Amino acid sequence: MGRTAGQEPKKAFPALLHSLAHDLAQPLTTVHCFLELLAERKPGAVPGAAELRNAALQIDRAIALSKGISGLAREAGPADNPWMLLDDLLNQTFENFNVLVHTGFLVLERLETGGILLTSHPALRHSLVIVIAKLAGQSTKPIKITATAGLVGEHCHLDFSWKTDDSSGVGTQTAETVFARDQNFLRELLQEAGADLIECGDLASVTISAPAIPESRRP
Repeated sequence: MGRTAGQEPKKAFPALLHSLAHDLAQPLTTVHCFLELLAERKPGAVPGAAELRNAALQIDRAIALSKGISGLAREAGPADNPWMLLDDLLNQTFENFNVLVHTGFLVLERLETGGILLTSHPALRHSLVIVIAKLAGQSTKPIKITATAGLVGEHCHLDFSWKTDDSSGVGTQTAETVFARDQNFLRELLQEAGADLIECGDLASVTISAPAIPESRRP
């Protein structure tokens, strides 16, 4: 039996929310343990700078995941137009993570994203929020995420690549590692918008293909 419209997000959307909530428990547990250790020390003992930096990092990770959950929970009303500028879509997505950008934990940049109209379906924005929240939430170091885009026929190939501060000697996580549990659900959510996850493997990047036209063809 074929799928009916709306089947995928009914399954995928709660699963992705659950995944973000599951990830959120890890940094919060780390901070909780840190506070318990502080409570057991002698009165007046001062925590080390490295300990404080790690606690701040865990809090930033928790913020990233909570912002992702908030972004998913925010319902979008019906679009006035079936198309929207890619730069506007990225603005709406990135603004969920302004707190992390201001702390310096997260850098968001875009390259060659102008002049492209994408589908305005809310499932596409939700998918982009998930991608950034998972990347920032699972990173144990400050992270830089770069969005690039190009038109391929009637679709836009939107690529998110990332790099973390590797001064600790720990390499940047691959897409396969970050999205190990969520690839299928993310793909299902994208398909609701007529889009797809076309690259999510052993590189530090993911590529999403979404219906698009040049801005010059704006209806």
